[in-house]
Amino acid sequence: MSTHQFYMWKALKSLSGDELVFVLENPRDVQTKEVSLAELNSLGEIIYTGGFRQHCILPILRQNLGAVHVFGGFRNVWYFFPLILFAILHNVKVAVMNEPYSIYQAGYVQEEVGWWMRLKVCTRPLLYQLTAGFIKKFIKKVQPCILPISLLAEEQFKQAAFDSGAMYPFGYFVPRQTIIKIKTTRSSEKLQLVFVGSLLRTKGLDIAVKAVEGMYSDGFDISLDIYGFGSPDWFLPAASTCVHYRGALLPKNVQSVMAQYDMLVLPSRHDGWGVVVNEALLQGVPVIVSDRVGSKCLIESSGAGLVFKSENTEDLTFKLKELILQPALFEEMQRRAEAIGDDISPEIGARYLLDVFHYHFFHEGQRPSAIWANVNLDDN
Repeated sequence: MSTHQFYMWKALKSLSGDELVFVLENPRDVQTKEVSLAELNSLGEIIYTGGFRQHCILPILRQNLGAVHVFGGFRNVWYFFPLILFAILHNVKVAVMNEPYSIYQAGYVQEEVGWWMRLKVCTRPLLYQLTAGFIKKFIKKVQPCILPISLLAEEQFKQAAFDSGAMYPFGYFVPRQTIIKIKTTRSSEKLQLVFVGSLLRTKGLDIAVKAVEGMYSDGFDISLDIYGFGSPDWFLPAASTCVHYRGALLPKNVQSVMAQYDMLVLPSRHDGWGVVVNEALLQGVPVIVSDRVGSKCLIESSGAGLVFKSENTEDLTFKLKELILQPALFEEMQRRAEAIGDDISPEIGARYLLDVFHYHFFHEGQRPSAIWANVNLDDN
């Protein structure tokens, strides 16, 4: 469980009043330092399985056949998929949250190169097709509910021949921190960018650095400050005057730091979601992302930023120049960023998920729409 999930589940418990049970390997399986063990325990019953093997979870499934079982991915660990098939075969209500897979040959959380990464990239579409095929054969009465994390993931599921009627696009949700901005009014001729994230090649930092360096050489007043864990040596020019590495940030400080910049840039070659986009928008900071960032749907639907073609430095440069040369365009994006915050809260995500479960499993109400992916701010 990550921070992006914790706050949504907390909101869901508050909204529904239903009993929640979380099955985790051990306390270290909670991938966040922001949430204390006491806070986690406040969500509901926590079952730690120790070794977290298939035989530990089968009894839980058998004892809770009437519950909705939410899996954190099809293949996060090898035994998840057999458990999902077992549940579907026994008409258990199953929901699966799954991020998009990467088509870029680099690791998600650490650098990976070579033939093994190339093999994984090539076989992922086939694995998804096989997954869809097996599920169709195992279904008796209850159709599983698929929760693609982003519209990118939804498109991949459709290409793999999953039932589109069983898909409900989902995302990640974090709360807004109360920040008192100390930044002065932005100069229309200057653009201060910030990047927050791990310093991996998959994050595309070299693309952003190249664009900013090129614009600075052409006389544009632009800068990029980079925050994150890892080594900046592979992408940061030795004597840059417009790009600076500022060290790592504690999660609790991310929103307060981003609030002091004009715009967040997330130039990833692959990003399952990219929760820093949420955090920027919650502070009214516009965002420019590549088209391989899952949360680009927040930008496309709200107009609170721009989307550029991944690995295309020229496209990124063109869009950044637009922002400097057309101050009114930036001001409109800033206005929209300030307006969207209330539509991407954990409470909104929880309400949507409850509506999905009621509609999909109990045939109650109308099909929910993904509010954060269909925000209309024209009247605000």
